[in-house]
Order: sequence, then structure tokens, then C-alpha cells
Amino acid sequence: MQKPRLRTSTPLLLLGISIYLSGCPNLIAQATEFQGQTENGAYYKIALPENWQPHDGLVIWNHGYQGYTKTELEPDPSLGPLADIALSQGYAMAASSYSQTGWAVFNSHIDNQQLYQKFVELAGDPGGIFIQGASLGGIVSMRDLEEGLIPGIDGAFLMCGAVAGATNWDQAFDLRMVYEAVCKEVDGAELPTDSWSEQPDPIGGEAQFLNSLERCTGLISAEFLGAPLAQLLQRPGQSDRMNTILELTDTDREFLLLDLAYAVFEIPNLVNDESKLNGLKPFANAGIDYGNADINTTIQRSIALPSARQFFLDNYTPRGSIGDTKVVSIHTSKDGLVKVENQQTLLQLLPADQLTTAIVVEAEASHCGFSMDEGAAAWNQLLAWSAGAAQPDAQDI
Repeated sequence: MQKPRLRTSTPLLLLGISIYLSGCPNLIAQATEFQGQTENGAYYKIALPENWQPHDGLVIWNHGYQGYTKTELEPDPSLGPLADIALSQGYAMAASSYSQTGWAVFNSHIDNQQLYQKFVELAGDPGGIFIQGASLGGIVSMRDLEEGLIPGIDGAFLMCGAVAGATNWDQAFDLRMVYEAVCKEVDGAELPTDSWSEQPDPIGGEAQFLNSLERCTGLISAEFLGAPLAQLLQRPGQSDRMNTILELTDTDREFLLLDLAYAVFEIPNLVNDESKLNGLKPFANAGIDYGNADINTTIQRSIALPSARQFFLDNYTPRGSIGDTKVVSIHTSKDGLVKVENQQTLLQLLPADQLTTAIVVEAEASHCGFSMDEGAAAWNQLLAWSAGAAQPDAQDI
């Protein structure tokens, strides 16, 4: 465990944050930063605005998913897309790299407990606590609320959160199974591995993955060459196979490449990581009707031990036990990675007087493609609500 590093800085929004919020205003707040590692090995960053006092409160940022190619923890965690706004409002900020990459919810609640304890050690017991989380950070935030290891969380602001939890992975699993069934007779369209649980070779596997998509569906030509030339190069059956895959799996064309990549590369990483599933196989499709007689006959079937399935659901599927915390959750309407249906989980689990949800209707599909104004408006509504104002509705946000 590293000792904290102390420096005075002017935190800026990091380039990669445009994934979440665009059109960032030039808000700059002087802050004193502490960095180091907690007991679990997670890196942390803590920022205290000038003249901060414990009663001014704390905001914890929970970041999104880091893919299989990023095996090392981020030594300089971002404080999130709204950091400058929160700091300018007088809040301290804190963030953890988590002690795992990928589907990090196995240990994230412990990581954030240790982050909070480090904050108290360095700065004192904060008078109010808020959580912000995006994408994977949405389910990380829900686990923080439900485990109760951080005391007295006043509010949580979730952006495009994977709040349905572990069941989001079922869609990726089904996509791979359907894709293989549709493309199995196409010459050269094999995926990098025969087994869905086997980790592909990093370089050769990626090349074979892209070649498979091109041979079966023509997607790569369409993405990189444009419609007119791609149509000239299109092979017989590619368009029909593409449409069958999209229809049977409820996948948006704009997200097929990304969603299938999660199925091919991220599921094996999740299954084989010793700190996660450690070889347990929680996915099953025996008995599932895919809505197509030919696919039902030819698709590869899999079963899962109940204990493996339960362990996966335990890491993590929300239960709805969030105490008195108020939650504002926003989602973009055409998100094809973390689908907007995740919001239904919150609506089913949380009391109506503790939850406000809003869907940002977008012209072009995106994952977390909010404007800065949209993010800031929802955040400020949560603050006002937590301070005693009336509960906001979607129109307010």
C-alpha cells in the first residue's frame, strides 16, 4: 500500500470523459489532491477545494468499464465528468480505480469503503455524501448503496447505469450463440475460439473476429468504406444474415461490433479471472426459444450449475435496499450497449418517492452521449431535492 501523495493542482476534465458528457464548460477549481493506494491495492484520488470543511460534503465518482486489454489498474483515477462542477460547488471529490478491471463489482464495495476510510483519515468525516456513477459505475453505485459500507449517502446520480447488474451479460451471451448459429455455414466466418468461455489470442483473435464479421455480415466494409462501395462489395446472403442476427437478439446495427466484442472477448475474461468467476460458467440457454425454428434447432445449447449462476448474480444484482438515499438516474434513448431497459430495474425495485428517472431522446445512437447541460441539470436537481426541495420529475431534468 502506497502512502498518499499530496499536490496542489487545477483539475481539468480528461479527454476520455467526452464518452459521457460533451460540451464541457471551462470550470476550473483550485484543489488540493491526495493520491495513493488502499489496502486492496486500488489507487485513489481525493481532491479538496480551497477552504473545504467537513460539513461541505463529499462526492464519490464511480467510473465505467475497462476492457480486457487493460489489465493494469489506473494509477491516476479520474474524478469524473462533473468534477469541476462539484468542486466549484464546494464539495470534495474522491474516486477509486477499483482493485479489479472489467466487471469490477466483485470487490468494488470494499474498494469504496476503503476509499471512504482513507478520506476520513486525510480530511475528516464529511457532513454529506453523494455518489456519481456511469455505465459500470451505475451498478457499482447500487452495490455501494445496498452494502451500507459507506454511511449516510444522501443521493446518487446515475448516468447510463448498468443497474440491472449481472443479467446484462445474458444478452451478450445470447448474441454470440445466435451469431454462431446464423454464420456457421459461411466459409471463414468462424469466431476466434470454438468455446464461448475460451479467451482468444489478443492480436490474432481480434483479426479473426473482424474477418468473421466481414464474411458473415459485411459489417466491416459498411463501417469503414461507406454505403455505396460497401454495397458493391457485398456478398450474397450478408444482408439477410445481418438482419436475422439483429432481429433475433434485439441488437442495434450501430452496436453489433461492440456488443459482439463483449461476448467474444469480455465474457471469457470474466469467466476465467481467478478473482471473479474462476472458471465457473453461469450462462445457460437450454430451453430458450429464440423465435426462429432453424436457429432453435442449430444453436449451441449450454447449461449452468445453479451455484455458478447464483454466485454470478450475487456479483452483482441489485435488491433495492438503499435506505433513505435519493436517486436520479438518466439514460440515452438509443443506448445499444447498456440498454435503456436497465431503468426498469430501478423502477421495479426502488420506492417511487426515492427515484427519479429521465430518458434523453437522441437523434443518433450513443452510449452515455449526454451534453454537459443535461448532466449538470440532473445533478443540480438531485442536490436541490436532497436539500429539501420537491422531488424533480423528468421534465425538470
